[in-house]
Amino acid sequence: MGAIEVHGPVSALDRVRPWVDPARLADGSVRLVECVVGREVVLPSGHIARAHLANHGLGEHGFPSGSSELATAAPEAVLWEVTSPDGARMLHAADTGPLPASTVASIASASPLDLLLVEETFGDVVDHGTAHLDLQTLPLLLAALRDAGAVGDSTTVVAVHLSHHNPPEPELVRRLAAWGVRPGRDLDVITVGATRPVPGGALTPARRTLVTGGARSGKSREAERLVAAAPRVTYVATSGPPHADLPHDAEWADRVARHRERRPAAWSTVETADVAGVVRSAQAGDAVLVDCLTLWLTRVIDDADAWNDADTARSIMLASVADLVSALRATPARVVLVTNEVGSGIVPLHAGARLFRDLLGEVNSRVADACDEVLLTVAGRAIILGELRTEGPL
Repeated sequence: MGAIEVHGPVSALDRVRPWVDPARLADGSVRLVECVVGREVVLPSGHIARAHLANHGLGEHGFPSGSSELATAAPEAVLWEVTSPDGARMLHAADTGPLPASTVASIASASPLDLLLVEETFGDVVDHGTAHLDLQTLPLLLAALRDAGAVGDSTTVVAVHLSHHNPPEPELVRRLAAWGVRPGRDLDVITVGATRPVPGGALTPARRTLVTGGARSGKSREAERLVAAAPRVTYVATSGPPHADLPHDAEWADRVARHRERRPAAWSTVETADVAGVVRSAQAGDAVLVDCLTLWLTRVIDDADAWNDADTARSIMLASVADLVSALRATPARVVLVTNEVGSGIVPLHAGARLFRDLLGEVNSRVADACDEVLLTVAGRAIILGELRTEGPL
């Protein structure tokens, strides 16, 4: 057997050295080889390994702390991209944080990765202060890699380096599946390119999802999570402008401000009641988040001034929701719609409120029928209603 070569940054090799028999280092049967970012290493098997800069001790733009030079000569940590003799590509990103733009660009190629092993350490703990990923930063990294073409629909993405900071396994599986990711397990054998069922039932993430629930149940947060890994997200805000004859509503303004603060800066926001038009204009690879159908229906009835005419209001609702359902059935984009459950409480006192309750219930039923997945949020947890459809677009 030939010499064993251990390639890595100097800092990593220094940690390994005390654990290697000095005699084997002296006779060359074990060699510690310093890696250089971007340089290829040809292995005896014909595989080619290339080191990429990881995000350990780096600033926002990929510079070491206190430096203006890229850390390519003496990186603290690297990621390894391995290309097999048949051209299949794997990125082993098992110990890193959100990647600098230079690394994302260097990973991009004419074709997407076949396999991405990416760490997800801290789950919903986002104030850990380390160069590791969590359930808030992982989807942002995936969005950047998808936007660069490094990750595509054919890429198998496996989350590794999982810790006890993560949610219970069923919830973690569900959350990761929404981003096209599955958790790695000890002794897993990964067949690249195969469609592997995600534990929990779904073969692929849903394409059209309705998220419903009561007030403050976590609907919007759940919907935002579902599209967080998409490279392009259009947020459709359906609330209308405040009426000129009404006083300023500070509580409502505060709600709107909190929603805006939660959205990633890269998302585009459209304030409109033409939800069907936005859905129709979306392309494959895009994501559309509609928040929410409750306010959309309010605007539809407001615009028609039909609150005192139940027959007219229902006729307008049916035409509007039919247009939306038609757009949903035809779109190649990822669409998530938020709505409210308003019919589970007491019977409203006023006729207009009863009309709205009835119309929204019908809107929800018709939109749900056009979706692959319906989620009910209760106390911040999402419950899947029914099974995912797997037959494709209707």
